[in-house]
Amino acid sequence: MRILGLDPGSKSVKAIELDSAFGRLEVHEFHEEPIASHEETAEAAIRRIFAKLARQPDKVACALPTGKATFRNLRIPTRDKKAIQQTVAFELEDELPFELSESKWETSILRQEGNQTEVHVAATLDETLQSSIDLLNRAGVDPDLITTESWALRTLLNKILPTAHQDSPIVVLHVGHERSVFYAHWTGMPILVKEYQFGSSHLASVLAERHQISTTDAETILTQEAYILPPSLYEKSTPEQKEFSDLLLQPLAGVLITLKQFLLACRSSTQIYPKRIFISGGTSQLQGFAALIEEELAVPVSPLQSLTALNLGAVQYSGQTDSCFTVAAGLALTWVGSEKSVAINFRKGEFAKKGGASELPLARFKRPLISLGVVLLCFLISLWVESGIYERKLADSEQQVERGIKSFFGQLSASGVRNYISRPSELKKAVNRELSEQRELNRLLGKNPYSPLLALRDISIAIPKETVVDVIQFKVGSAPTSPYDPKVEPDTAITLLVSNPQMAEQVAQSLPSRINQMTKSPLEEVQATEGSPKRWKVTFSGKGRPAIGTQAE
Repeated sequence: MRILGLDPGSKSVKAIELDSAFGRLEVHEFHEEPIASHEETAEAAIRRIFAKLARQPDKVACALPTGKATFRNLRIPTRDKKAIQQTVAFELEDELPFELSESKWETSILRQEGNQTEVHVAATLDETLQSSIDLLNRAGVDPDLITTESWALRTLLNKILPTAHQDSPIVVLHVGHERSVFYAHWTGMPILVKEYQFGSSHLASVLAERHQISTTDAETILTQEAYILPPSLYEKSTPEQKEFSDLLLQPLAGVLITLKQFLLACRSSTQIYPKRIFISGGTSQLQGFAALIEEELAVPVSPLQSLTALNLGAVQYSGQTDSCFTVAAGLALTWVGSEKSVAINFRKGEFAKKGGASELPLARFKRPLISLGVVLLCFLISLWVESGIYERKLADSEQQVERGIKSFFGQLSASGVRNYISRPSELKKAVNRELSEQRELNRLLGKNPYSPLLALRDISIAIPKETVVDVIQFKVGSAPTSPYDPKVEPDTAITLLVSNPQMAEQVAQSLPSRINQMTKSPLEEVQATEGSPKRWKVTFSGKGRPAIGTQAE
C-alpha cells in the first residue's frame, strides 16, 4: 500500500510517499512544491505534486494546523466504550473554548489499566474542518484521514524512538515559515501542544529591512549564510559577527521565552522536567540555533532525523530534508499497520470521505432483489395510506391559513378572510402595508445600526481568524457639532498594531466590506520593547456601514 502524507504550508507543500507491505516500511519518495507567490494558493502546489506522482496513492493523510484544533487527555473510570463517549461529551462541554454543537471531536484510547481508561480527545470547529476539506477538494484531493499535527508527531516519535527513551518528557520544536509548533511527548502520549507565531519569514523580514534587500534575497541569505552565536562563542567573535547575530536574536528572544514557559508547563503536567528537545523545520538548520537553545535552557538539543530513522539508517538524508518533512512523515505513519485503527480521524459522520461506500465488500449486496421488492411493496402501501392523510392535511392547512390571516390582521370578519384567500394579490398588498408600518416603528424604536460596539464586532468578523492584530484606538460617530441625520453614515476610524506589513495588507483587503470609502494611513513602525518582536501601526478610516443584523433607512 502506498500512503501519502500531505503537509500544506504557507511557503510550500510537502509530501512523503510511504510503501507499507507485509510489515515492511520504506520511504518511497518525498516532494516539496513551493507556493510561487502571494497570489498563489496551496491548491496549485498540491495539484503539481499529484501531477508528478508516478502512481496515485492508496491513502492520503493530512492534518489541521495546531492553532485550529485542541486536545485533552482524560482519565475515565470505566472500560465501557459507550460510557466513555458519554463521559467525554460531558467533560468537553465545560472545557472546549467553543460550543460543542458547532464542533467535531474524536477520541483514541491511549491505555487501559484495571477499570481506568486514558483517552485522547481532539476537537475542532465544524467550519474549520469543512474549509480544510473544501481546500483539498478544490485541489482534486479527497483525503482519507484528517488528524492533528500533535497526533502526527506522536505517531512519528513512537515509531522512531524506543520506549525506554520516553521515560521522561520529550519536547519537539518544529519551526515553519510563519509559525512554530511546541509539542510535548511522554510515555507514548501527547502531553501538551502550543502554536506560536514565529517562523523563517520573521527572520527574513528583519534581514530584508536591515540590509534593504528583497525578501527573496533575505531568505537565500538565511538558508545559506546566516548564523546565530550561542553564549559560549559570543565573546570570541568579531564585532561584525556579533552585530549580525544580534539582528537575528531579536525575533528569536520570544521563541526562547515561550519554549522556557512550555518546559515549565510540561513539568507541571508530568512532575518531570523534560530532558531532551528535538528541533525540526527549515529554520532549525540555522547555524548555532541548536547550540543557542541548549546553552540558554540547559537541556540537550538534537535535530529530529525523521526520514533517516524511518529507513533505519539505510539511507542518510540531508539535515534539511530530515527537518522539513517531519509532519508529513508523521501523517503518512498514521495509516501504517495498527496505527490506522487508533488514529484520530475527523473524516467520519457528516465529514466522511465521499464515495466511501464503493469500498464496501460485495458480500454485503447478496440479496439486492429481495430488498428492492420489500421497498416497492412498502412504497405502494404508503401511497394508499398517504392519499387519505393528504386530504386531511389540506383541510388542516386551509384552517391554519384562516387562523394566520386573523392573527395577523386582528379583528377580521369571515367574509374578509375568504376574500383574502380568494384574492392573493389583495392579501399581499394588505400584508405589505402592515409590514411597512411595523418597519417604521422598528426604525424609530430599534437599536442603533451604527452602534460602536456592533461596528467593532463586524470589523472583528471581517478580519480573518489567522490574522492577529491589536486594536489601540477605535472611533465611530460624527463630530459633536454636526447635526444628527440618521441617513448620514458616521465617520469610522480604527488603529491597529500588526506584526508585519503583509498582515496590514491582509487587513486592508478585509475591511472594505465594513468601511465605506476606506483610506489607509502609511505604516508607522513602533519601537519594540526588549524581547518583543517589531510591530507596525496603521490606521484605517472611512464611513461606517450599518451593523450586520440591523437596517438603516
